[in-house]
Amino acid sequence: MNFSSWVIKLHKKKIVSDKPDPIIPFLLVLVFILSGFLIEDAFFRYFAFFLGLFTLIFAIIHLIVVLVIQKKSKRTSK
Repeated sequence: MNFSSWVIKLHKKKIVSDKPDPIIPFLLVLVFILSGFLIEDAFFRYFAFFLGLFTLIFAIIHLIVVLVIQKKSKRTSK
């Protein structure tokens, strides 16, 4: 089972939204990375960078899901 068929199954079960917004996770990455530069305490700085990295990975996966759903909707509308 490949990733796109798994996403399509989740979309049919209404677990994945019809119109996800891929820009929001990338904005969160920007917020966490900028806060990492602004925080002076080393522990919280590394924590902010860790959250930024985790959010970046999540944002990339989210973007892939959006592209799969858009590809599926274009295929079914033809």
